[in-house]
Amino acid sequence: MVKHNYSIDLLRGVAAFGIVGCHLMLYPKTAGAGVATALCDMFVGLFAALSGYWMGAKYLVPGNDADSFFQYALKRARRIIPTYLVWTIVYIVFGLCFDLAVRGGLSDKWMSPGFAIDALFLGGASCHLWFLVCLFYSQVILFMVVSLRHDISWWICIVFGFFLVAIAAYSPAACWWTFYPLRLFAFLITGCGVAKLLHESQKGLSCGWFIAILAGIGMHFAMNGILPQFIRDWLVVVPLLALVAKASLSERAYPFAELLGKSSMGVFLVHPIFAAGLGMAFKGSFASPYGILPWMLDWIVVWGCSLAVALVLVRIPVVRKFSS
Repeated sequence: MVKHNYSIDLLRGVAAFGIVGCHLMLYPKTAGAGVATALCDMFVGLFAALSGYWMGAKYLVPGNDADSFFQYALKRARRIIPTYLVWTIVYIVFGLCFDLAVRGGLSDKWMSPGFAIDALFLGGASCHLWFLVCLFYSQVILFMVVSLRHDISWWICIVFGFFLVAIAAYSPAACWWTFYPLRLFAFLITGCGVAKLLHESQKGLSCGWFIAILAGIGMHFAMNGILPQFIRDWLVVVPLLALVAKASLSERAYPFAELLGKSSMGVFLVHPIFAAGLGMAFKGSFASPYGILPWMLDWIVVWGCSLAVALVLVRIPVVRKFSS
């Protein structure tokens, strides 16, 4: 049985907050706001690494119960696929209404057979749903690997994760299946490796990992334009995940951390609706190009609205399984 880790809950909430910053609709931005947005993209990798950490803690650590491949695939399908389909419908309806209200007519894409296939299998109904459906594909593939090799070393997972993220980083942006899903898989397997590393470690790693985080963040900025975004993200995510997962929270912080963790998926699922609507309002209030101030205000307001809705959704039994 895997012990509940409230530090991971807290980090899930932070990751959801960061992802909101990726999808704000304030364009064009100043150079400073553009750099801040790029840094937020790191939290997509962190969200995937957190999922990988959970998989590693449950299936790579000796003594925990292991599902068969088909049991695991069925569990994940029951958990992710209905959620994905429900929110695909939500965003198709939202997109249709948004087109009618803002543009006065419907885009040709809605009638395209390619859009239907994209929306059903690749997350094409919204800018963020690719993550949800690709998470299912990646988790099932990764479980097939770890179920064959329970004794896989932590360093193999981490090194292989870096190798895959480098392939994704240097792939052409137009090559969708290597550019986005491969990055997700890379962070997923890296998270597995971090979970096994921390399980096998007999001494505290906090000081060393804290230094590694500072070095990673420094390199993230210093190597901008030299190293690709995905690699710089990886250099921050690995030590950050290792440090926070090893940290101990005060029991007084447990309810807050658990609440952030439970609502993180709801924030992820809801936020593009507020990003679109509030983005239009902010564009009418600030002059472009949009700097740090309007971008930060937009980020906080969109996140706050999304969190409020997510907290309501996780308390309604009939919709809880589709939003948490």
